[in-house]
Amino acid sequence: MTFGELGPSIGGLLLHQLFKANFDCPTEIQSQAVPVALAGHDLIGLAKTGSGKTLAYVLPLIVHALDQNTIRQAEGPIALILSPTRELAQQIASEVRRFGKTSSLKVSVIIGGESKFLQFKDLRDGCAEVVVTTPGRFIDLLRMKACSLQRVTYCVIDEADRMLDMGFEPQVRTILMRIRPDRQLLLFSATFSPSIDRLARSFLSESFVKVIVGDVGSANDDVTQHFHVFHHKREKWEWLIGVLPDLMQKGAVVIFSSTKATCAELANDLRLAGHPTISIHGETDQRDREGMTRMFKSGELNLMVATDIFARGLDVKRIRSVISYDPPRSLDWYIHRIGRTGRGGTQGESHCLLTERDIWFAKELTRSMTKAGKVIPKELQGLANVKNRRSR
Repeated sequence: MTFGELGPSIGGLLLHQLFKANFDCPTEIQSQAVPVALAGHDLIGLAKTGSGKTLAYVLPLIVHALDQNTIRQAEGPIALILSPTRELAQQIASEVRRFGKTSSLKVSVIIGGESKFLQFKDLRDGCAEVVVTTPGRFIDLLRMKACSLQRVTYCVIDEADRMLDMGFEPQVRTILMRIRPDRQLLLFSATFSPSIDRLARSFLSESFVKVIVGDVGSANDDVTQHFHVFHHKREKWEWLIGVLPDLMQKGAVVIFSSTKATCAELANDLRLAGHPTISIHGETDQRDREGMTRMFKSGELNLMVATDIFARGLDVKRIRSVISYDPPRSLDWYIHRIGRTGRGGTQGESHCLLTERDIWFAKELTRSMTKAGKVIPKELQGLANVKNRRSR
């Protein structure tokens, strides 16, 4: 199947942009979700990380926006995209601009860490057809009456599972309640939880379509998973320093830590060991985040240490290895960590470093892998079989 076969409304200009971006054929989620969205249906799209979910809603968004009457000042956007993180919001906006370039679509990015006054002015005085935003900052600006939502007829909630996991459900519900009832709503996620089901039942139309590609909540098969069990925490550092040169020869490396303190400490130790390292966590200034992300994407630096704030929204195909220096707080977060590699059909590898303090995680992961019919590595199974006296 080609992109042109997804629907007659994907015309020459869009096809030209896809061709320029070397997008030859749609991925499975795109081939199934795009025709549904173009037909105007509400949609739940579930697929593994790196499967092309963003383009699955961006293409119909562009078609929809261009089919509407011209926006006038203070009317508000036609399309609204909610993202759980700043980085993902910026990445989504980049994709909309990339493929909507020849159509002159205006895109506003409204996220935390930026001037609220300038964002207020942008929404109040601008005429952007598309707004990409994080729910917390957008709620603040709605309360300030920065813009109307009367023109919003296409709304997307991306990474819906993490949005709710981060506690944004009240904000999301408030925003959706302010949007006209005849809008089209699309929810995209890599996992499916009861909270997403509740949200869907509250706001999706009765005729919504659910598109499921692959095993929901399972790891990307393009990523080879390795598990390493250590007796002492210091052994993790010795292992890391030993393998890092070989891993970095293959491509960029992302190391995830569980806390801001560990993130900063680990990055500093790596720099002292002679490895130029980027460090990003929740307290990193927004300008620093953007600058370091650009350096990482461009290949100027190939090593990043981050907390789970970066476990979603970072789409860099150069990433070949993901290391979980500490286990995440849930299996969903683990899936999204390793989903930073193996994107777009490329191969990647992940390394999860565990001690006996992490028995709880080993048990949960082995249960999940058993249910999915996966082969459980002996190191992981061995840790899961240890008595739970030192679990969390």
